[in-house]
Amino acid sequence: MSKKDKGMRNWLALFTVGTINNLAYSVVLSASKSLAEQFGKSEYMGLFSWCNVLLSFVMRVVVLFLENSTYTKRLLFNTALMLVGISGVAASIMFDNFFLSLFFVLLVGGASSFGECVILGFLRQYPRSMIGAWSSGTGMAGLGASMGYLLLFDIIKMPNLQIFLILLPLVLIYAIGIFFWLSPPITHLDDDGNVVCSVTYLKGRDDPLRDIKYLKEYCEKKNMIKMLSELDNLTFGDIEEDHRPLLDSKLHKNEKKGWARYKAVFRKVLYFALCLSSVYFFEYAIIQGGAKNGVHNGHGFWVENSFEILQVCYQAGVLVSRSSLSLFKLREERLWVPSFIQGINFILWMIQDEWKIFPLWILYVHMVFVGLMGGLEYVQVFAGLKDTKRLSDNERELANNTVAMWITIGISLASIYDLVADNILFK
Repeated sequence: MSKKDKGMRNWLALFTVGTINNLAYSVVLSASKSLAEQFGKSEYMGLFSWCNVLLSFVMRVVVLFLENSTYTKRLLFNTALMLVGISGVAASIMFDNFFLSLFFVLLVGGASSFGECVILGFLRQYPRSMIGAWSSGTGMAGLGASMGYLLLFDIIKMPNLQIFLILLPLVLIYAIGIFFWLSPPITHLDDDGNVVCSVTYLKGRDDPLRDIKYLKEYCEKKNMIKMLSELDNLTFGDIEEDHRPLLDSKLHKNEKKGWARYKAVFRKVLYFALCLSSVYFFEYAIIQGGAKNGVHNGHGFWVENSFEILQVCYQAGVLVSRSSLSLFKLREERLWVPSFIQGINFILWMIQDEWKIFPLWILYVHMVFVGLMGGLEYVQVFAGLKDTKRLSDNERELANNTVAMWITIGISLASIYDLVADNILFK
């Protein structure tokens, strides 16, 4: 297979995996209003979005301590967690149990976050364009979930139970995409055309002995003494310890260990974390509380289904901007700009929630813009983490996981704001 064909194959695989990884999570967000009403708990709608991210924080912390575990083991665990979470939400609807549904929503959100952290760490070995593939897939998850839910629930009138059951076969496609479709690179070209070495094997498709020999020859030619030394120390046990498709790279030895290493990396990525967590706080406060409280009372399809339509508008903006990496890249010192703009959007929606001064069509258009800012910040921050000179190569996975953890902090604060807005501010 040529490098171009392999690149396209990996792009499509990561796009598909990214879509399915976030799909159930996004369906929960779109269904939160109807689920709360179905259980007779409409005033607690915010609990669904809160539970959707609550376990996410724990999972993102857990990932920080799993660097020595193979990607295969981590992704198999995530596949199982996703399957249990979706099945459990369907069962809770069947037995009409509100608290059981919240528990399994925890697992759905946890699977989405755990998978995101693991795969973003894995992508440090790929060209930047593969981050764009993953980001576009996660954007498609949001748009597909919101449009699909609007079509199935509001137009076709399919019950929530059947909608969640439809999601179950996609877990199998998720596993196929990761373990059989995605082809990890032995060597690849980065975005500037430079050859990058990586000892990551696809079991059963590449000959490890041949690949090590090739890498040694390349390193000798380029006088890469350190890399050559690490290849000499690579044992057959490293190669044979995992008989599944993905095998973890063990090239790097961390200079710092434990808490000291985490603190050192955290200081380097705090700017990225604050940019991303703030944009997530603002946009989730808008798409949950703002979308529910800011619409005029009335009748007709566009008013009665305004919450779901606003979700579609938001996700459309996210999809477009998460696919923007191939067009431009923000400089590191300008990553704060989308967060600042999203803060202005948040203020406008607070005004709308209180006084309802804008007509519905403006809200729909503006929600697309909210999505554009959120998706733009996501893809640009993680592309920035891949390219920043603040980090060494063996710090990038920890950096990705640390910044991703702050997504959960932003969403959790937005969920708290939503509960306060529903029960105190706009009651």
